[in-house]
Amino acid sequence: MAIISEDTFNDLSRYVSLRLQQGVPLVDADWNEMEDIRRFELRAFLKWFVGDGIPDGLEDSFRIIATGADNNFNISVGGGNEGLNAGRYLVDGLDVFITAGMFVSDIDTSFTNQQLHTSQPGAAQLAEILNVPVITPIPDPPENPDEIVILTVYLDVWERLVMPAEEPSLVLPSLGTESCARLRREWVIRVRPSSDVPSSGDSDYLPEHSYIALAEIRQDSTGLITPERLTDRRRLGLKVPSQLDITQLTNDAFGSSYGFNGRGQPALPISMREVINAILRGGRPAIIGPDELLAIEGPHSNPATSFDANGNQWLFWVRGVAANEIWFQRQIDGQTWLPAALLRNTNVTTGLSATGTSDGAIWIFWSDEDEAGTRADIFGQVFRNGVFGPEFTVSNSIAGQFNRSVSTQANNSNQVMVVWQNSSTSTFQSRLYNGEPAVATGVIDVSSDFAVAPALVISADNQFHIHGLDSNGLPASILRATWQADITTWNVPTPTGVSITAGPLELAAADDPFGGTWLLYTNGEVSITGSYLRPNNPPDPPLVLAETSAAPLNLTSTQDSEGNLQATFVTIVGPGLTTTLQRLRLISSI
Repeated sequence: MAIISEDTFNDLSRYVSLRLQQGVPLVDADWNEMEDIRRFELRAFLKWFVGDGIPDGLEDSFRIIATGADNNFNISVGGGNEGLNAGRYLVDGLDVFITAGMFVSDIDTSFTNQQLHTSQPGAAQLAEILNVPVITPIPDPPENPDEIVILTVYLDVWERLVMPAEEPSLVLPSLGTESCARLRREWVIRVRPSSDVPSSGDSDYLPEHSYIALAEIRQDSTGLITPERLTDRRRLGLKVPSQLDITQLTNDAFGSSYGFNGRGQPALPISMREVINAILRGGRPAIIGPDELLAIEGPHSNPATSFDANGNQWLFWVRGVAANEIWFQRQIDGQTWLPAALLRNTNVTTGLSATGTSDGAIWIFWSDEDEAGTRADIFGQVFRNGVFGPEFTVSNSIAGQFNRSVSTQANNSNQVMVVWQNSSTSTFQSRLYNGEPAVATGVIDVSSDFAVAPALVISADNQFHIHGLDSNGLPASILRATWQADITTWNVPTPTGVSITAGPLELAAADDPFGGTWLLYTNGEVSITGSYLRPNNPPDPPLVLAETSAAPLNLTSTQDSEGNLQATFVTIVGPGLTTTLQRLRLISSI
């Protein structure tokens, strides 16, 4: 067997070429370093100047296809059977291509038909040759029917040395001697119970391997991999833009006189973002909608929405005529919505509220009656590290007491405040959680001065504020109470200056990034009205923010990472009383 000298390439040495010298022997280390320099330059360019992704025109490459099985899925090839036109994915600067011939059988391109899958004969021996683990089966599903486990399907890419002893074609038959060894780019598709690919420190992370996510599976207790439970996570449409593309973009945005100065310095005296934000701060936000957020998995009621620490939106709602199912849907990558799923069954749910914390958790609270319908309490559940934790009880009622109309917010210390209305005493009550369901204050009375459902906000100065209608009846003021953290109580509610003259009323509230508060309310008409509370100033006159197709019901609101407000509500239309979840977005900052 031929011997290969130790590698001499060092990417930090900054060598870009080898230069032959007369009278100096050419050794294998020189040749190999020259090749490593070339490969490093190409990979660095692809990694940093092109990026990961599937080329435009080969969108089916490495696409994961649900088959309804509980332990398998198909893998789309997406291209031809020759290297140049094969399906491919650019991963960490490595061009990885796929053909049907890379599987055990070219008519079965499934997960379990990979040669390295543990179910295949010889997989263990092949793994030893490749110096990698076998492909393990898809993890068993959770036993709890209420539990959802996130699985990531990912591409594992690495390179290895192939010697003539393994590949006989590397022996030159005419000379009977070995030719050069080769480097081969290998890949497999694996599945792990996580929302991301392996990273340094994980038990399944392998040095000098590159990973990229292909899909996400939301696995329930059935274990079935169906299209509704599968989300594509590939980056598609990779293409280096031409100067014509850039010119079109700049002309559309700034006009034909705009040009690049080559220095990377702003060419406009004031950025477009600053100009637009100045306009928005003038009082009226940019209003988008209302538009349809969800029409499936109805009938809908009591929607709740929030954003997690990564900017992904979560949507919860009560489904069913009997109001006995809580469903949810969430985004990944800030855009793609995962399929809707059942969170849990209840008795009769009459309110939902959700909030996200900076540690990545999502807290959901709801009001549920007992089986006899003699009382109602507030319950909660936390999504953290890819799974929903167990249900916990927030309030403890007695017979004839109904705790409803829940509202929640989190501050930047991951404290979660939850407020509800005790309908028996018409008192707002609250409880504060310090990062975990098991660490909380007792139930604290807010005030009996309020009527209608509480609207809780977290202000720019990290304070909790409750809004509610004065209990003296219409016409009435909207009152505001502030949490006093140093003495763990609420101050006496004070008028906001906003008065309501007609009902029935549904109230929502959210603070913006500039210290102001938007109060949104309905009065039985087909519209949503807003009043803006400016810091240290009288409130602005009421604005009709949007006309709706039908009277908006179950009005609630949340803020995105930029502080923009999103109001969510239900409309009921048509002879069949069809419900849809709709949203209205108030853009105060971009």
